[in-house]
Amino acid sequence: LDPKKSTFAVFPGVLDYCRMYATGSLGCAARLCNRDANLAINWYGGMSHARSSSAQHGCFVNDTVLAILELLQRFQRVLYINLSGVHSDAVEQAFYTSPRVLCVSF
Repeated sequence: LDPKKSTFAVFPGVLDYCRMYATGSLGCAARLCNRDANLAINWYGGMSHARSSSAQHGCFVNDTVLAILELLQRFQRVLYINLSGVHSDAVEQAFYTSPRVLCVSF
């Protein structure tokens, strides 16, 4: 992470923190892909503001993008609905040119 491009300070344990929430989202996506679940929620995930080049608003790794990429390995299309009240611009940017992902923010 480049501290000059980040809006949130790096702290001790940041790698473990990122690993924890990203693993949860990837696990949810894997369960859906394997049809082990019809619904999967990572209540701690949704760090949807992180970009490949910088952390934004306390988001260091975009677990949402990682989960969508996992889902695209199994499903033809993914509808991402963001209910946080803050536009998930990094998710939208990641899939802006993809006809397989539709991002909706409320």
